[in-house]
Amino acid sequence: MRDIGSLKMMADNSSDSTPNLTTLNTDKNLKEALSNPVVAITSTLLLILMVLIILGNLMVIRTVYVTPKLHCPAFYFVISLAVADFMVGFLVPLSLVYNISSEMTGKWMAGEIACDVWTFANIWFVCASLLNLCVVSWDRYIAVTSPLTYKFVMHGKKIKVFIVIVWSLSLLMAVIYTVEFKLSEERRLCVATSGLTLEQTVPSVIIIYVIPTLFLLFVNGRVIQIARKHRRHIQIQEITVSNLSVSNPHEANRNMRLSAIVNELKTFKTFVIVIGTFVLCWSPFFLLTLLNHFVELPSKLPHVAVILFYVKSGLNPMIYGTHNKELRTAAADSLNRRRRIESNSSEPETNDLPTELPESDVIIPNKLRENYVETTANDLRDVNEAIPRTNTALREMNIPMSNELRENDLKSVNDAESRRRPPLQIEDILAKPS
Repeated sequence: MRDIGSLKMMADNSSDSTPNLTTLNTDKNLKEALSNPVVAITSTLLLILMVLIILGNLMVIRTVYVTPKLHCPAFYFVISLAVADFMVGFLVPLSLVYNISSEMTGKWMAGEIACDVWTFANIWFVCASLLNLCVVSWDRYIAVTSPLTYKFVMHGKKIKVFIVIVWSLSLLMAVIYTVEFKLSEERRLCVATSGLTLEQTVPSVIIIYVIPTLFLLFVNGRVIQIARKHRRHIQIQEITVSNLSVSNPHEANRNMRLSAIVNELKTFKTFVIVIGTFVLCWSPFFLLTLLNHFVELPSKLPHVAVILFYVKSGLNPMIYGTHNKELRTAAADSLNRRRRIESNSSEPETNDLPTELPESDVIIPNKLRENYVETTANDLRDVNEAIPRTNTALREMNIPMSNELRENDLKSVNDAESRRRPPLQIEDILAKPS
């Protein structure tokens, strides 16, 4: 019995010490992982990107929302794009877990559910961002090719339908991809560049990346072609709609079209830069996804692909603020207005009333002010009517009217007006409410 009790006690002590030993090993591995320069630099970059992504896209959303002049079709799509990038910012902590896990144990440490959530959210938001870019480019394409009918084609209801379709298709793609993206020993790090068969990878890359990229390139190329065609006309005729001649409607329509193209090309330049950053940031990820089936990739390449994955979402709001004049001006006005409100709220309030009111600070009641203005206006009207009659009579008698006579007449009128109405007293003004 004593031996059994001793064995049981030893087993209990062993089981109690196992969690402590595991905790010590985990802490040791965590310290070793963070001491690695590559992990430290990558983790720091991810944290900086998280802050930039969340704050930058939040500023874009708020600026467009509080500025009525930005409530137009192009900026509705910008809000949808900013929302997708904003949500990507909250996925960065899971990417940080992946970065540390790969160095500590070589396995995904957050569990299967977190892996599925990370995969699902990444695919959903990146597809939403990609499709929003496609819709934005299509919107600019219509604005450049058909500026006179643009408002009738891209109205409010159609914009809402486009946005709903974009997010619904993105959600469907995320569900399909997550179902195929199952946790396995081959995919122990929860990286989408491994774990899928070649038959699953190729359709995913074509649908999520190749087709949208080709669409963006086609639309952008078409708009650039139109811009080159009209460049000479735009440089020669910079005529606004307000200066057009109504006598020549055909010339007016042509000039209106050219003026509209000039304005739209300035906005389209921003979206071309956004699309370029998308291609540069996302091409490594999908390229690694395909190459992983043919060659063994270095262990550090997935880290680079993941960082570039998030760089794109952090660059978009910076691009808007730098290249879009309307959004940049609205953001500056919003910040200045906020500073003024904060400075006014920080000023101390005082309830002390002055014992004596200076004459310049006396507030005249509205009713008394109206009576005074009305009386003065009547007097001036009488004077203006009397002077022409006097001049006419003097001219008929061939008597010139001198400046001295004019001044005497005006002086006598003012004297009569002052005798008829006594001067206002401060005591009377303050005693009578309006």
